[in-house]
Amino acid sequence: SSGRPILTAESDHVIVADTKYGGKGSDIPKSLLAIVSLSGKKVRKSIEAEQVAASPDGHYVASFNQSNPTIYDASLHKVANITTSGAVGNITWLNNTTLLYSVNDQLWSYSVVLQKAQLFANMPFSNAISGIYVDSSRSYIYVTTFDSFSSTSAIRRIGLKGQNVPDYLFKL
Repeated sequence: SSGRPILTAESDHVIVADTKYGGKGSDIPKSLLAIVSLSGKKVRKSIEAEQVAASPDGHYVASFNQSNPTIYDASLHKVANITTSGAVGNITWLNNTTLLYSVNDQLWSYSVVLQKAQLFANMPFSNAISGIYVDSSRSYIYVTTFDSFSSTSAIRRIGLKGQNVPDYLFKL
């Protein structure tokens, strides 16, 4: 019902979020988070969300509104509320049960199974993380970072399977 909905398309459903507050706020009467399946079945609740991401298997939906990310099941029942040390910038799923999220220059992971968050990586020079992307083989996480002092951006790669850093990088 607004001109600023947030959409995330998956293989068998679409997630729609519309927020009343914040930078992505619209003129709706109350916030909305909804899941619409291919068959047209809708699950909806009044949940504040500026960003959403579904787990690859569709069992979980993570959302946040610049504060603590929340994980819901496919019926939008709260599974976990993740406490963070600052504003969340980005979220994505590493696999069916592990959420990745950024807080400034830190990349964090949250295990739904263990109900535990842990620091995954720190970016060099306190560069803020502006995007998180997992490759299709789930071998690497790519993060985009921004250095506010030099106004430069970078793409950084984090190996997930014990990959060694090539020797030529140390020679550079």
